[in-house]
Amino acid sequence: MKKQLSIAFVAGTLLSPFGIVTAKADSALSTTLSYNHRVVTSAEHQVATDPWSGQMTSWLPIYYVDELLSQMGIQTSWDGTNQTWLLSVSGNVNTSQTPAPHTTSADVLAIEINGTVVEYAPRLVAVDPASGKETTYLPIYYVSEVLTRLGDTSSWNGSDWSVSQVVGVPQSTVASQVWPILNSLWDAAAHPTMSEAGVSVSTTTDTTAGDVASWIADWASHALGYVDYNQNGQNNKFRWFSLQYEASQDPFTWAQINGLYQGTGITSSETTLSSNQVQTVLSNLEWWIDGGKTLPNGAIQLHAPMYSKYNSWNLVPANLLTQTEYDAVTTDDTIYYDKITVRKSGQNLLVTLPDTANSATKLAWSVADGNWSGYGYQGGPSGAGDWGGITLTVPDDGPFIDIQMNSLGINEKGPYGLDFGVPILNGVPSTVYTLDGSNLQTVDSLPSTIRAQLTNEPS
Repeated sequence: MKKQLSIAFVAGTLLSPFGIVTAKADSALSTTLSYNHRVVTSAEHQVATDPWSGQMTSWLPIYYVDELLSQMGIQTSWDGTNQTWLLSVSGNVNTSQTPAPHTTSADVLAIEINGTVVEYAPRLVAVDPASGKETTYLPIYYVSEVLTRLGDTSSWNGSDWSVSQVVGVPQSTVASQVWPILNSLWDAAAHPTMSEAGVSVSTTTDTTAGDVASWIADWASHALGYVDYNQNGQNNKFRWFSLQYEASQDPFTWAQINGLYQGTGITSSETTLSSNQVQTVLSNLEWWIDGGKTLPNGAIQLHAPMYSKYNSWNLVPANLLTQTEYDAVTTDDTIYYDKITVRKSGQNLLVTLPDTANSATKLAWSVADGNWSGYGYQGGPSGAGDWGGITLTVPDDGPFIDIQMNSLGINEKGPYGLDFGVPILNGVPSTVYTLDGSNLQTVDSLPSTIRAQLTNEPS
């Protein structure tokens, strides 16, 4: 974050706590402003110190920036009384993580979108060579930050500024690609259509990151469930999937924890997805649904399977964990499990465990396979030495690698955590059939041909 310091511009010089900084004499160079690779206008930029960072930066007269934004369908106006640059836009705007209120002045301006202040920036006043009049100059860095909230990207090469608008993808197009991936989950109780899941999509509205997360949650709540068995085996109740049982009760945050936006740079549910981001999200969704993906070196990177965690969540109504503690455990388990890789090497399996020593809940590992003695936490108050950060050489004794997570840092309530078994089929981890240790997915629920490979029973 840039440190905010007061500045003033007087007679062509910039005053700062570091002394007087003069705009570079050679900075009044012709600059083109382009939108979607088409030149909109030209101006002369200034180069001066950004007093908040102490770095040299480039500034453009506000009039020419307004011209550029008008070509983008953005209405602009300057409120000289409140030193605020006002932007009015239609469509999606990312208004998350707005700055704390700051007093504007002759040295500090605010940038507002549709009534919400999204940025503060240092203000420079200088003579525009084209008009011969003093005008407000905007620092390009801060303007570019604002444009990212609109889904736009910009580049500055030292002399020219180019802005490109992200071309969104209609909801109907993205949803039609999401649904087959969701419906490929092998042990879903049902495979609902969009309509059956209560999802309505538009052919004209662009897809946001939050849209996809909500669709997945809606699908899961009509597709996945857990049979709640009581002790005498009667009055069993089917419990549908619910975000209440997940690492977060917010769809976007839940999807973010599960790596849906990995590699996209997306940090807000309101971000409009570009076509490239859509493809990355779809690939990440396949990784999530399959329970793993194959890396270039042949290793499989695991992913916590999607299923109803009702049985695990029962710790909350039993007052063993609060919802907040349960969310923290499930978040840690998901994030770190998703970093595990497994690779076949001769008669062994190489299992790489991420380092969890600094995890929020002090997650300790337990790993076992067949007759192998195993690695990790075996009980007691300390999990020291069981934080991973190593590659285990595990004899391929099959039929499962059992990977258990034990959170020891939840107010001394631990260990609690998820437990997954990864079947080994023909010497290779089969992540699509990952079983969880809470007995939702069991050997009995596997397709008979797969069950036969794991248990040597007739198919």
